[in-house]
Amino acid sequence: MRYDVATVRGGVPLAGAPRYRSGMAIDLYAGVCVGDYDRALDWYERLLGAPPSLETGEGEAVWDLGEHRALFIDHRPEHAGHGRHTIFVGTVEDLQVWVARVADRGIEPVRWEESPDGMREAMYQDPEGSVIYFGGTPADAARPSAGAPRHTS
Repeated sequence: MRYDVATVRGGVPLAGAPRYRSGMAIDLYAGVCVGDYDRALDWYERLLGAPPSLETGEGEAVWDLGEHRALFIDHRPEHAGHGRHTIFVGTVEDLQVWVARVADRGIEPVRWEESPDGMREAMYQDPEGSVIYFGGTPADAARPSAGAPRHTS
């Protein structure tokens, strides 16, 4: 599925979007501001394991992460280096596989975190300082804990 950036940004939900509470449709369109677009594009391609699903030609690249979920980079140097996002990849075992694949592409996590209930996160920091966590839950957990993860190293 490819996203129409203008439609998502304009607040008009895409057809078939998930519904939240009062029936309002929700699409996740999370962005990371970058100062050096070309360097960031290379880094996020290696982190996510694929070229972007869409490049707008205006300093923005979008990766489809799943149905109604996308991550984008946006060339806005004045705001670069302040992003923080978490992407869940499934179980802790799935996370370990993900981290190994990212390592094969030349990027290592800068830190691991674990919550008391066994949820783990691998923290990656882009070249400008924004942070992307990849998380996994214990195989027997229904969903991630609402509690903050603990630093483990």
